[in-house]
This record gives sequence, C-alpha cells and structure tokens, in this order.
Amino acid sequence: MSLLDALSRRISGVTAIIASLCTFALAIVITTDVVSRMVTGRSLPGLVEVSETLLVMLIFLGMAFASYTGGQIAVDLVTGALPKRAAAWLRSIGDAITLAILVWLVTATYTRALDSFLGGEFKFGLVHWPLWPARASIVIGLLICIPIYALIAWRDISEALGRHVPEQRAPETTVQI
Repeated sequence: MSLLDALSRRISGVTAIIASLCTFALAIVITTDVVSRMVTGRSLPGLVEVSETLLVMLIFLGMAFASYTGGQIAVDLVTGALPKRAAAWLRSIGDAITLAILVWLVTATYTRALDSFLGGEFKFGLVHWPLWPARASIVIGLLICIPIYALIAWRDISEALGRHVPEQRAPETTVQI
C-alpha cells in the first residue's frame, strides 16, 4: 500500500496546486468584474461563465487533497464512543459506502462529460462558454478520490482486524509532490 499512498500523495498534491491556481484566477476574475462594474457600470462579457467554471474546478480538484490529508469535516460522536476496533469496523463500512458512491458518481459524470465534449455543449449567456472543462474536472476530481478512499479503507480494515496501521496523517498545510 505504500505505492498507493505515494501515488495518492503526488496526484492529490498536483490537483491541490491546480485548485490553488484556480482560486487565484477566480480572485482575479472577480476583482476584474468588480472594477469593470465600478468604471463602466457593467460587467465584462464572459466573466461570470469563467467564474463558474473556475469554482467547479477548484472544488472538485481540491477535494482529492482534502481527502488525502484528512482535511474534510468529520464528526466522530459515534465512533469516538466505541472501542478502537469496533470504531474501525464502523468506519470501514462507511468507507465501502463512500467508495461505492464514488464509483457510481464517476460513471455518471464521465458519461455526462463525454456527451458534453462530443456534443459541443455550451452555456448560452453573454458569451458561448463550453461546459465540458467543468464537467471533466468533476470526473477527474472524483476519480482521483477513489484510490485515496481505497487507501483509507485499507487502513481502517487493517485496524479493525487488529493489524498495525501506519499513523494517520494530520492535515497538512503545504503541498509536497
């Protein structure tokens, strides 16, 4: 599993960098839109569409890094009150459900993203903006989460079986690739 761990760390690190760049670009786009409205009284065409795409990209590409580092919100009211191995079994069940949902979501979103790309789907607003980049980033983000949650499931199952489990990482604030 160390290979899966190293691969998950690198890939989630790369997607975290891309998500960070999307955040920076989103700030620039929104600032440009605000300045344009103050100076000219209207928005620049296409900035809303770019903002929407960047927002989707930063959420779904950032999700992999948050999952890998344990940075998502977790509530342990039930598992915290259980013995260690029982809590690990309960988390393993949750991990299996999460993996099943991720596989289903990847299948559904992949089909939709492919149809969007092949069909040339556009959002009609002030400008015609392609929807496939946002749809593709959803698929990529969800797809990258599958091996990460497989790793989490492996750790939880190992702990449930009483095997030695490597220390859980604390959420990191830096990206190492």
